[in-house]
Amino acid sequence: MVSPSPRLPFELLEHIVDNIRNDDVDDVDFYPNLDEYRTFCACCLVCRGLLSRSRRNLLRRVCIQNMRQLKCFSWMLDTAEENRSHVVELIVFSIAEKPSPAESFSVMFAHKLPNLRFLQLRTEMGPVPDPAMRPAVGMHRSALACLSAFQDVEELQLFGLRFLQYKHFLRLVSSLPKLSTLQCMQLWFNPSGPRSASDLAIPDHPPIRRLRLSHIDLAFVPRVVMKGLLHTVDPDCIHHLVITPNKVLPTTDVRVIYRDVATFHNLESFTFFIAVTEDGAEYAEVLGLVTLLNRNVRTITLSHYLHGAARNHKVPKQSMIDVIGRNADALQRSLDPGEFSAGTRVILQFQGFHDSEAWWTKELEPILPKLFKVQNDRQPGRRYLSVENVTYSDWSPWQDDKDRSAPS
Repeated sequence: MVSPSPRLPFELLEHIVDNIRNDDVDDVDFYPNLDEYRTFCACCLVCRGLLSRSRRNLLRRVCIQNMRQLKCFSWMLDTAEENRSHVVELIVFSIAEKPSPAESFSVMFAHKLPNLRFLQLRTEMGPVPDPAMRPAVGMHRSALACLSAFQDVEELQLFGLRFLQYKHFLRLVSSLPKLSTLQCMQLWFNPSGPRSASDLAIPDHPPIRRLRLSHIDLAFVPRVVMKGLLHTVDPDCIHHLVITPNKVLPTTDVRVIYRDVATFHNLESFTFFIAVTEDGAEYAEVLGLVTLLNRNVRTITLSHYLHGAARNHKVPKQSMIDVIGRNADALQRSLDPGEFSAGTRVILQFQGFHDSEAWWTKELEPILPKLFKVQNDRQPGRRYLSVENVTYSDWSPWQDDKDRSAPS
């Protein structure tokens, strides 16, 4: 006689259902995981006991790609109000057809998603011959007003969007009352950037509040827009700043572009992504920016990534060492430990070079002796300068060479 299979405790079954969801999905390359979606749908049908847990996981992260999905999901929220509290993350696409989900979702979802914490507005990230071909986000004033209904949204991501005017972008960002984290990548403006100081002025009607952001991550955004955004942020709120500049070198003084960084007295960490091409790497922009940092910043990270053709044709390790050697004096002068507090730490990151940290440290110590010899007083045994070899991070969308050539 075959003994019956042992029954798992119900709490363990719920834990298994929770672990079906993949929380490590790359935000930049996110597309609905159909296998995960189908699995949660199947779990909803197993038994009444698992329905609530499965439905909560199924609706935790919602992606709206077209108007049909937007209308269907809005209808579901109206007819099954118990599901409203499950939605924590919302991803909405901007498409060429009008109306676009990105321009309409706030009106249709206002006051329906009480637990929404994360919002991403995006478009397709593939290469385009002309940035003007990207659909422009043109939210009506009523749609912007409805964004204020999302009282608890803390993080906003804007990927691959095109705005007709800078003030449209600024009104969008300032409409979320509790926003603390902003990530922008490959944003376009029509024209390609504000052409005068008045284009960057903060509109008065209706008034725009000072942005109380604690974390800003800007990648491949026109520098003039970076300048305007940093000027709008409350300097006492910002704690973390990440910048990945366009590959076109700035034509104006770096200290003019980033002058507001000098007012970020509570800044804790600063990260700057440096493009490594077949011709080497440029340090002038980041080193000029470093001189504006407050002396109490805890972590300064210079992250080197392979750019464009350099990813297909492996850049020799020695070539990277030679580039740093040519800039050694400037690096040691700008990162002089005497300019920062005793607890400051500098990290040199190398992404995708496939070499050990020990190898990089051995090669760089003779080149940057003034930085390597200093110890971190607050962390015994840790140097002021350290080296990390990392893989491409979640926030490293280096696929589209044409989009990264945006004018500065």
